[in-house]
Amino acid sequence: MTAAYVEITGLDPIVARDGRPFGDGTGNRMRGLPWPLPSAVAGSARRALVVAQPERCFDETTIQQLLATAVAGVFPVVDGQTLYLPAPKNCVWQWDKKRQVDAIYRALPQPLGEGEGCDLPQPGLQPVMLQNAPEDDFKPEPVPAWWPVDELARWLSGEPFPSGQATFGTGRFLTAARQQLRDRVCINPWRGAAEESRLFAVSDLNVTHLEPYDPQGDERSPVRITLSLRLHPSDLAENLSLLHPLGGNRRLVCWRTAPEQEALWKVPAKLADRLAAARQVCLMLATPALFELGYLPGWLDHTLTGSPPGIAGLRVKLVGIICDRWRALARFSYDWRQPGPRPLRRMVPAGSMYFFQVLEGNPAVLAEAWLQSVCDDPQDRRDGFGLAVWGIW
Repeated sequence: MTAAYVEITGLDPIVARDGRPFGDGTGNRMRGLPWPLPSAVAGSARRALVVAQPERCFDETTIQQLLATAVAGVFPVVDGQTLYLPAPKNCVWQWDKKRQVDAIYRALPQPLGEGEGCDLPQPGLQPVMLQNAPEDDFKPEPVPAWWPVDELARWLSGEPFPSGQATFGTGRFLTAARQQLRDRVCINPWRGAAEESRLFAVSDLNVTHLEPYDPQGDERSPVRITLSLRLHPSDLAENLSLLHPLGGNRRLVCWRTAPEQEALWKVPAKLADRLAAARQVCLMLATPALFELGYLPGWLDHTLTGSPPGIAGLRVKLVGIICDRWRALARFSYDWRQPGPRPLRRMVPAGSMYFFQVLEGNPAVLAEAWLQSVCDDPQDRRDGFGLAVWGIW
């Protein structure tokens, strides 16, 4: 079965909210997210597939067909030619303008020396530390939020990066989407006036433009972006073209089938060649992941060895992890059979890195797993959580 690719064009800022309560008696400020969650995108995309076909209805057969449709994305695209992915967490940038220090370091697993120890939660894990680290401590500068695929592939292939400003100052790296808080009031429909003490705020997320990153802090003209989405199988997404909400508050975007975007989702050829000969591989999460064991994939056994989902014949051993603190996933079920809030789950943030040693098999198969999910639960994989890109270290 083939996949369908959808181009999403924003018309207005969208609402991508977190799971904290918002409404009467629960708070008057809606807190936004830096990017829409995969579950929100999947829900909007599946409903758009039905709305685009007026002869369909939400019967049990349609619901099961929609849940079986795998939704992946969304990611920014510039000029219809360059796909952008989140920044890797193992990129550490040292920049001190006064001392004229500008360097980029990789954080990689480092074996413990004689007499050394650590308190990592799993035996066998190595601490992830800076490679060729300087002697003096420093406070890292934040790196750009969005990287073009070719630059990310260069990082994942282990190629050296030049100094930070020379790399990040090219205008190709993009900052996080801009959020804007808007104050609103509740209007009494009978009097046409604002209700007393009914003031609240909504966070809007701009998905029509992203700003190029500038290490000097100078403002640059934002670049126009569209969003790219992948659906598998493609049966329901043929000739898709409609206006339909994305996220909360029913903010409209344009959904259009775009088969020309298939090439954007392919692994770069140079990185695929590197993977074929690798004995040490790394996994970077392009979207937040859900695992049975929190930060640890459930497809690893007690010895930290296993095979990623859908990758037969390859057996790897986990050596090190670098990730931020978990993010909360709180959702509400509108299923008439079991409505209400769903249990809170913990997500591993996008950009987190997992480092493996190859024990068995040919790692060349990882090129085919580019931007495929590594979550434990099949439905989480179909909902777009845990999309992964692979590299070497």
